[in-house]
Amino acid sequence: YDTLVEKGIDKERIILEEKSTNTYENFVYSKRLIESIEEGKSINNFEVAFVSSDYHILRAFAIAYKAGIHVRCISAKSPLNKLFKNYLREYLAFYPLIFNKLDVNNIEADDE
Repeated sequence: YDTLVEKGIDKERIILEEKSTNTYENFVYSKRLIESIEEGKSINNFEVAFVSSDYHILRAFAIAYKAGIHVRCISAKSPLNKLFKNYLREYLAFYPLIFNKLDVNNIEADDE
């Protein structure tokens, strides 16, 4: 948020989701927030972009797709000293996506 505002993005164009504990929840809660802007409109009536680290971008894109969101991806550079560890973690984290093991039933029904 801070970086986007520093770069000149209008604060009114940024929707910050702060409730999630993982990437899937982040997309689900973000979808609800965006759809609440204009009642009756689907998330896919809006142009949605997300920013994530370069090593996480592919998995995040796949998770967004599973959450029913068509998104544009913006990749941020990651520190080189943690790159191997982070790519390894992402490789292992693909298991739930490949075998459809995302816990979609564990998401709260509303934003309270």
